Amino acid sequence: MNKKRILIILSMIIAIFAVAYYAWSSYAVPKEEMVAGNRSGTPALWKISHKDDDKAGHAYLFGTVHLLPDGINWRSASIEQAMEDSDILYVEVVGLEDTDKVAKIFTEMGIKKGLPPIEKRIDPKLKPKFDMAMKDVPVPAFVLDNMKSWTAALTIASASSAKLGLKQDQGVDHILIAQFTSQQKPIMGLEKLEEQFGFFDSLNEEKQREMLNSVLSGTGKSREGFEKLMTAWLKGDVSGLLSEKGDDMLSVPEIREKLLDGRNRNWVNILDKQLQNNQKIFVGVGAAHLAGDKGVVQLLADKGYKVERVQ
Repeated sequence: MNKKRILIILSMIIAIFAVAYYAWSSYAVPKEEMVAGNRSGTPALWKISHKDDDKAGHAYLFGTVHLLPDGINWRSASIEQAMEDSDILYVEVVGLEDTDKVAKIFTEMGIKKGLPPIEKRIDPKLKPKFDMAMKDVPVPAFVLDNMKSWTAALTIASASSAKLGLKQDQGVDHILIAQFTSQQKPIMGLEKLEEQFGFFDSLNEEKQREMLNSVLSGTGKSREGFEKLMTAWLKGDVSGLLSEKGDDMLSVPEIREKLLDGRNRNWVNILDKQLQNNQKIFVGVGAAHLAGDKGVVQLLADKGYKVERVQ
């Protein structure tokens, strides 16, 4: 796996990853370790419509990044117009602002007594990396002993994202929700909170540990990888969002199916129903979900919809 990609992959495929940021967001971040902000770009935007002109429904598809540094300007005139032309916002999940509820679900699903100590669940060769990573997690290592392996992986990865200066309130989803809320337009979730945690929880222990080891292997390397792929996102370079070399965690078929491909198919069924009902919607989901021949854009094209790249 390409360990430099682990944070960007998580921040482009799963909304709950952004919530874990809150746990570590109050800690000081050395400027030299932060991802550079104050950049502008035009991320990819598509319009999906009926080939039959008699049907008025349409969907704008916009790939989001759930965590971003300060000063990233992605709000182009095309995006503003797309939001104006849409009556409903669809995001991956709603309710992330209810941190008490999120914490309750996280605890119920992610904590389990009687597990092997966390250090027994990692590759012995990664012990130095584990020790390094734990310097960014402001709790003792034994606290992770009662966490399932996927929970520990997200905890360590989210601490790393805070170290890079990435913020949930700068994330695209957060800003989209605020915009539609201010216009009193409804906001819908494609999934429930329990489902998002469940994608990780349904992985067998072997795959959970593989994910954990991948996070640890990327310790100290995440900044370069995040900046490279964030640049691709800002340029609208969809092909650059997913590795074509099979060298990241999505190269593991079971993980890819749980976190990406299976969810794409479910979402397309939901969006298809909305389009058939002539709804005008704006869809903001992790950017990786829109890329590739199994992405949401292509799947809607396969259903016979007209696909237009707006920017």
